[in-house]
Amino acid sequence: MLALAAWVGWVLCSMLWAGAAFGALLPYLSFPAALLGGVLAGRWLSQRETGPVLPAALAGAAGIVLLAIPFYANAQAAWGLQLLAWAGLLALRVPEGEPGPPRSRWSGVALGMLALAGVLLVSRAQATSVLVVPFALLVLAAVAVKYAPQRLPVGLLGLGTVGAAAVTIISLASLPAWPEALNSGRGLSSTRHRLWADALGLWQANPVTGAGPGAFLTHSEIAASNPMLERAHSSILQVGAEFGSIGVILFLGILVAGAAVALQGRKPAALIAVAAWCALAIHSMIDHLYEYPLVVLTAGIVLGVAGRRVERDPDEPG
Repeated sequence: MLALAAWVGWVLCSMLWAGAAFGALLPYLSFPAALLGGVLAGRWLSQRETGPVLPAALAGAAGIVLLAIPFYANAQAAWGLQLLAWAGLLALRVPEGEPGPPRSRWSGVALGMLALAGVLLVSRAQATSVLVVPFALLVLAAVAVKYAPQRLPVGLLGLGTVGAAAVTIISLASLPAWPEALNSGRGLSSTRHRLWADALGLWQANPVTGAGPGAFLTHSEIAASNPMLERAHSSILQVGAEFGSIGVILFLGILVAGAAVALQGRKPAALIAVAAWCALAIHSMIDHLYEYPLVVLTAGIVLGVAGRRVERDPDEPG
């Protein structure tokens, strides 16, 4: 809560300082609202036995999005991975000694539908397709074995990987020429490098406070030339360009706080949720996924469901 409040405060201060229009703030304000709403909804759901209705409804909604609603493909894929995480959490049985009726066969069908919808959505983006294989194996292991490493190493490993991804993207953005080996596909193209270089240049020109919300679009010639390119396609560089190092620190603080929420729950659930949260962050280092409320809302629900506070795991001594 404190991390989100600090972020909102800095976003509003940046608007006043830069004289930006309120519309430029909407992506930055919808992010904490959707995340907080998702975590609260996840906490509420974690206190209740989830039957087949909710997973089936989610799978149906995912199918509609996939087939009928225009939606940024990378954001669809990121949402799909969060649905897979939620399916994994729902598949974890109620621990022995805790209340909860046994799951019906329809619950299993609904969970299968949810997982299938997640896989279909994930396949729509190359970056998420790469992440989903190790993620799916991790979820299957957590559900089947009901064991996971200690929470602190899991959190440190996940956040360390996010930090490494951020450093890599900043390093790539600083290259004077884009490596030809990265220019072969649509994802990491020279166009994306130009966007990253423009964002990094704007951040370097305004290192502490950034240039203000909406400044990237007016600064970058390539961003202004195409509505599909009006974002830096890197969350870390977008935040750095418009909110400076202060904004980047607050943004990373939210990522740390999200992992901390997930780590409050039982170890198998915490492992799934931290992996999903960090996978979203890694993907968004080369994209702009936190601007999609549905993605952030579902990620928050995963954190809330997994982060049901417990005193001790069944497999922990004492």
